[in-house]
Amino acid sequence: MNYDSIVLEGRFDGTNYVDFSSDVIVPITGGYGIFGNGQTDKVGNIGELRFQLKNQYNSANLLGYYSPGNVNCRSGFAPGLKIRIYFVLDGIKIYKWRGIIPTNGINPIPGKYGVRYTEVVVKSWMYRAAIHRLRSVVNTTNKTAAQGIALVLADMDEQPLAVDYRTSESTFPTVFDMMTSQTTALSEIAKLTQSELGYTYETRHGLRVEGRLTRNEEKAVLDEFPMATADMEYTWDGVDLLVDENGEELLYADSTTAIFDDSQIEMEVTRGEQFYNSVKYVVYPRRVDAAATTVLYSLASPTLIPASASGIVLSGNYKDPTGIARQVNGINMIGDTGQPPLVGGTHYKMYANSDGTGTDLTANLTVTAEFTQASFKYTITNNVATAGYITFLQVVGRGVYTDMPIEYLVEDATLISAHGDIPLTIDMKYQADPMVAARYADITLLQTKQFRYEINSVKFCANKSGDMLFAFLYLEPGDRVRIKETVTGIAADYFIQGVNFEIDKGNIVWFTWTLRAAGLDTFNFVKWTPTTTPVAGYGAWDDDVYGWDI
Repeated sequence: MNYDSIVLEGRFDGTNYVDFSSDVIVPITGGYGIFGNGQTDKVGNIGELRFQLKNQYNSANLLGYYSPGNVNCRSGFAPGLKIRIYFVLDGIKIYKWRGIIPTNGINPIPGKYGVRYTEVVVKSWMYRAAIHRLRSVVNTTNKTAAQGIALVLADMDEQPLAVDYRTSESTFPTVFDMMTSQTTALSEIAKLTQSELGYTYETRHGLRVEGRLTRNEEKAVLDEFPMATADMEYTWDGVDLLVDENGEELLYADSTTAIFDDSQIEMEVTRGEQFYNSVKYVVYPRRVDAAATTVLYSLASPTLIPASASGIVLSGNYKDPTGIARQVNGINMIGDTGQPPLVGGTHYKMYANSDGTGTDLTANLTVTAEFTQASFKYTITNNVATAGYITFLQVVGRGVYTDMPIEYLVEDATLISAHGDIPLTIDMKYQADPMVAARYADITLLQTKQFRYEINSVKFCANKSGDMLFAFLYLEPGDRVRIKETVTGIAADYFIQGVNFEIDKGNIVWFTWTLRAAGLDTFNFVKWTPTTTPVAGYGAWDDDVYGWDI
């Protein structure tokens, strides 16, 4: 069986997509989503689409048609070109992949008498997130992972096709207080996602942001996908009913459940690859001042400001007035944009003498302020021809204090004795709640200390049947499927983590799913006391003792 058509398009004029499939040399390979299934594989990889283009015998019959810099080069073919691919089946068009050619994504093979083709690599939206350095994102308080990611995306020029925000479970006291000037959008997305213990990844629909209980609450049953017309055992009667070959009326069922019973072409199975007998979760408690009244820096000694001087810079890092915090940041700084201005006599003073005596020259100063997450810069201008000493200068705002991290370690001593220490560390930069670490460290150890078969990936041929053609088109990362394999005896539910595909001659499509065992993300909470038998039916944590049933 085959797709009606597979079409590769480019936006050569910057506005309209144009079909250039006739110039493509197969195979075409692509992928998106998360290409791992471990405990720390929470954020999608940069998706890629790879293909070759005919650089002579092409639709324009021009040598160098796909060589930027050649006089014959196709207009608009250059880094930055947006590419997409869609499939048509039963008259339905499905866009499966979108992206942009990066700066190094075009490689014409030299040689007038050589192969005369151009290699092209296209990157998904995640590439833009990986190279975008955050500009306007600043420390903020009381945000969930989803809200924090929304702020990150607002800083970017290139947006995902769409964003599907699911419910986040944690509200972080502060976010973005671990940034530097080199921090990228993707690195902040990763910190927010890992701190929530959720998932953030691309699908054909755009970007999906999950909380740590999203799969548990929304994916209790297997996903379904449309049934191909060729696989239906009934037809329309021409009016409004379905009939079988004997003319008997049937109920219309247009979808099928995602169960794949020995349907695979290849399967990568491991046992014990995700085994850990020591699990540590790390969280970072924060304290935030209630009001912008805390002195986060004070001038240590008088500073001479020459007569009529301008551009004098005083700068420094914020300090914890109590001396306890290991890291100090500031928000709502006095003098910053949108905050009350600096006031002479309150925030800075200048006198004729270094001991603070003599004429008060404070009114002669103009002080402008710039702030980063952890430092300040005051630029000072002396507006008169009289020198003086700044004897007092303060930086005031709301302090954000990151205390020493809390590490919650759980171990299985028996397994450590038998196999040695095999540790796993989960670092949650914005998570401040030590109870989250305690709960999930216990859960993770229970899950990972077992030797179990894991299906890392499974490969199918889409052309095997109409249903497989549709399975490739509709089932996406985050969907729940059931895989059965006779030799290993595996019969279990898995979440699709990532998708890879290859389009070969004759529109033969091979696709591979990276899988994660559904039981690792879906479980029932149970409640007990040390002297009683666990009782099922409790769906949330509180101050009592809780566990899990996976």
